[in-house]
Amino acid sequence: MRSETVILDLAAGAKWKERHFSDADQKTIMFYADAIRQRFAPPSSLGAIPTVAEMDRTGAVDAEGVSSILGGRLVLIARPNGRVRELFWEELPMATPVARAVFTAAMAADSTREFVGIPRINNAGDDTIVVRIVARRDADDTVLPLMRASVSSYVADQPPQVLKAATLDFPRSAGRAGVGSPGRVRFVLGSDGRAIMSTLQITRVDWRDFIPAMTRWVERTTFSAAMSRGCAVPALVAQEFGFTVERS
Repeated sequence: MRSETVILDLAAGAKWKERHFSDADQKTIMFYADAIRQRFAPPSSLGAIPTVAEMDRTGAVDAEGVSSILGGRLVLIARPNGRVRELFWEELPMATPVARAVFTAAMAADSTREFVGIPRINNAGDDTIVVRIVARRDADDTVLPLMRASVSSYVADQPPQVLKAATLDFPRSAGRAGVGSPGRVRFVLGSDGRAIMSTLQITRVDWRDFIPAMTRWVERTTFSAAMSRGCAVPALVAQEFGFTVERS
């Protein structure tokens, strides 16, 4: 395995769903990010980071870095008084210790009223705040450094491949409604070539009934493991799906 120093940064989210934040909004979001950073306790260990492969249904397409494992997007819905009404992950870091530490820091900042008095985005109601976690190998003066971590990561000589793709079922409910849209999941593929289903994350879906179809595909598809220096290693797989309605 290769070890490298990674800087985790907190940055302002550019958009949430279809809403784009203005430059002024993003400055306000950085106030929230700074409050979270000050309450953040780095996890004692991140463990080994699996290699990363971007795949479609026929095999490996592209490779990413550790950012997709450590990075994420935390959404805060803040009341007019600055207290948090809801707190949830829009994009959950695959590295559980990072996700847990950032979430705990945000809760601590709220409980100690660190968000009270921060400039507001929406004067008419609740604010939506999106704080991004970005993993970088080089420092960036435009964002707030959260922590520096020495992360061990696998370097794949050979990415994982789809050996036998399962059938992607098109839900009858979607067919009757005439709904077709892309979907996306990510999961850790073990060194035995089997998807570790407990790590499966749905990162894009527009129709609820597509979720079981994508899950079954991942569970039933046969993969070859990623290889590093002749040894099979775990891999983080980002999987794209296409649900297309054929109209006559």
